[in-house]
Amino acid sequence: MAISYARNFFNSRKLKSLLAVAVSMPLLLLTASTAQAETAWRYWSYWTQTDGTWQMSMTGAADVEAVDGSVQGWRYITAGLEIGEEFAPRSEATFTDICGTTQTREGFVRVAVVVDFGDPSDYSDDITPPEVITECVALEVGSPSSLLLPDIVELREENGLICAVNGFPSSGCGEEVELSATDEPTLISEPVQNNSASNIFNNPLVLGGLALLVAIMAFFGLKKRN
Repeated sequence: MAISYARNFFNSRKLKSLLAVAVSMPLLLLTASTAQAETAWRYWSYWTQTDGTWQMSMTGAADVEAVDGSVQGWRYITAGLEIGEEFAPRSEATFTDICGTTQTREGFVRVAVVVDFGDPSDYSDDITPPEVITECVALEVGSPSSLLLPDIVELREENGLICAVNGFPSSGCGEEVELSATDEPTLISEPVQNNSASNIFNNPLVLGGLALLVAIMAFFGLKKRN
């Protein structure tokens, strides 16, 4: 009886429908993931430099105290949630290169500032961004780093956010954009090498679909016995 039922079940239309659902679920999940990866934002990102390496700040410039000998930067970017060093300000100038000729003053600190206007693709208009700006700024001891930019550039701000630097961009503020399939893909993390990509069972989505199929088969088997 059990063998006969199993044969009928595997040949039934119901099983074919369940297989279609199980196979389509990983594809739907992959499609949703792809759609999320295509969402990005255009905005002025804020960076600090340590030992010659840029790091994106997790706090705003208003919460970072200006320290003598430091290097800080801003760059206009189009990026998703994960941001690597490839989005950092494109300048190898050191503090000495930028502030080496600026004399120290009692009660003041010197900060090397880098402003990178990004690439033409970062703008909705067909424009050529200005060259990278490097300036040495002197502020009173204890001043927040948010006072660095107003000393060398003109800002357009909304609700405490930097929307434009020297008029770039001309409009908008942290706008969300959708990257189409024809756009150049943006690297947001280091690619992972997979030496067994041909084995579909290494895909957690496929395994999840198979697990769902097994659970459905078990359910029908218990229902038949009852």
